[in-house]
This record gives sequence, structure tokens and C-alpha cells, in this order.
Amino acid sequence: MTDPYKVLGVSKDASDEEIKRAYKKLAVKFHPDKHGNTTSEKFKEVQSAYDKIETAEKRKQFDLFGADGPRPFQFHTSDMDLNSIFGDFFNMGRSRRQVVTGEDIYVGVTCTLEEAYTGFSRDISYKGREICNKCKGTGAKKSARCSTCNGSGFTTTVSNLGVFQTTTRTACMHCRGKGEVVSEVCGTCQGAGFSAKKDRHFHVSVPAGIESGSKLRFTGEGEPSPDGQPGNLYVEIMVEPHVFFSRQKQNLLCTVPLTYSELVNGKKVKIKSFDTNLEFEVPAGTSSGTKFSLSGQGFPLRGFVGRGDILVEVVVDIPKHLSSEYKAEIDKLRELEAKYVSEDRKKYVQYLASEEKYKK
Repeated sequence: MTDPYKVLGVSKDASDEEIKRAYKKLAVKFHPDKHGNTTSEKFKEVQSAYDKIETAEKRKQFDLFGADGPRPFQFHTSDMDLNSIFGDFFNMGRSRRQVVTGEDIYVGVTCTLEEAYTGFSRDISYKGREICNKCKGTGAKKSARCSTCNGSGFTTTVSNLGVFQTTTRTACMHCRGKGEVVSEVCGTCQGAGFSAKKDRHFHVSVPAGIESGSKLRFTGEGEPSPDGQPGNLYVEIMVEPHVFFSRQKQNLLCTVPLTYSELVNGKKVKIKSFDTNLEFEVPAGTSSGTKFSLSGQGFPLRGFVGRGDILVEVVVDIPKHLSSEYKAEIDKLRELEAKYVSEDRKKYVQYLASEEKYKK
């Protein structure tokens, strides 16, 4: 069994705050969003270690029993009726009513890449039902005793297993454990138990760094249930494309077109991110397709300290439509370029010459 204290690099008498700081440091170091799948196993190991000792109660249990916790008490039985001993005890606190959770509701919200970067709030509207005020969700104006379970709300099954006899009580399928069935439907909801769907309004706060396709869950904001808990509201975030930036995990990507002369002579390039203005130096003689990294300027790492990077690719901007004057200047440039040929260019010219010679 892996020792969580050794994984996190802390002593057994470390404080909760020291353990938390060590975990955050290692989580950022091995987070897959920054390093890809190469560190995913190490990241999982760090998470697992922290889960075992993150609180004083968990540390106490781990120190006493290890990762598996205390073993349950085991006992052996001989020829006796287990149901006579335990059956009534287990059943007396069991609810007769079959609990049914309300349905979940799904809503889509569109946002810009900048909003995903900074976080945002949105007031949303969606359709939802309410429990009928008249019948309180039963769907009945009048009810009658269920003939299947005789009003008890459950059915009983007796099973003989050799020398043992067990009795199982389950909620009645006919009345769903209520003990009553509808004899006359409610005139307000026509037996549905719910009102017609109405507009609902909800305020959503979306954290910074959210990814497109992520779903936020809001417990109890879905459809109601007369028998149990209401369902949940799920808000799916869809991020619109940006005119300049694109996203790759926690990094922002962009392409900056520069002229030939700017790549040859070098240039200071300005980048306007979502919350600041940045500037970096493109050295003289930079090739088209070279990438530069602006560390710590990308999306925040959700749940952790730190950010991704902005990755900038510089490419040569080739004009599509040239005037006669521009073409004349290009011809002059071609003559000058012949005097300042790189070694790679020389090898290429020599290669072409050897191929032509071979063909002859």
C-alpha cells in the first residue's frame, strides 16, 4: 500500500494546512492540463494520497486501520430462522412509500471565450412544472384502498432456503407504496399531479476557466416530486469561437502575421489578452512558423493555483495583390538576396543542379 505521507512529502505530525499546501504544489506540478497524459498517473497518485489524509478524521482512521478502514464484524449462524431475529427490526423503520425523484432539466448557455476566461453570471429562463396545489401531487380528487396490498403499501414474499426462511417486504407496484389508488382524478391537474409547465428564472454564476461542453449541476432545481426530492438542473456551457484566440486545454493559441522585413530585422510584438496588454521580442532572423510562449497568461487551472500559457505563432504575411511599383522593389530585393544566401539555400540550389545534371 502506498504511504500517502511519503507521496505528498510530509511528516505524520504535519498540520492540515501543511498537507493542503503540499498537495496543491504537487497537483499543479503534475496536472495533465499542463503536461498532457505523461503525468496523469502521478497526478492520480497525488489526488489519492490527499483523499486519504485531507482531514483530521481521515488521518486518524488511516493511521489506525490503513487505506481499507476497519473490517466489518463477521458472524456465523446455525439452524435458525434469520427472519424471526432480524426481519421485523429491518422493516419497522422502512418507509412504505416508494420514493421517486423528480426529473432533471437540461439548459444550454452560450458564452464568449472572454467570458469563459474571466467567469460570468447569467439569468436564464426555462420551463418547469409545479406540484398541483389542489391534490398535492397525488393526481386524485378521491382515493380508494389498494386492492393489491390491501392498503398496507407493500407486498410480502416468503422464501425457503434450506433450514432458513426469509420474508421480504417490497413497495406495492400498483399503488407505489401509498396504500391508496386514484378513484376519481383531480379536476385541476386532470390526474397529472402537476401544473402545466411555466417559465422559471434562475441566476447562474459560472467560474473562470470553464470549458465548452462542461455541465454545471444545481441540486433540487429540476422537476418536483410529490414522493421524494426534486430533480436537478444541469446547465451546459457552449463557448463561441473567438476572432483571434483559440483554446487548447488551459492554453490560449494565436497566430500573428508579420512582414518579411519584420522577421528579418526583428520586431516587438504586442498581444492584447482578455485582462492585460502584453509585449514580447521577435529576434532578427526569425523563421516563419516559430512559436513563442507567454508563461502564466492563459486560462486559470480550475481548483488549483496557476494558469496556462499564451502560445503565439509568427508567420510571414504574403501580400496577394502587388502594384507595379511593389513588383519592381521585389525584383531589386531578389538581386540582393542572391548575395546573402543561407547555407540551407545553397544546399538546395546544389541539389537541384545535381538532379538536372543527372537527367542530362
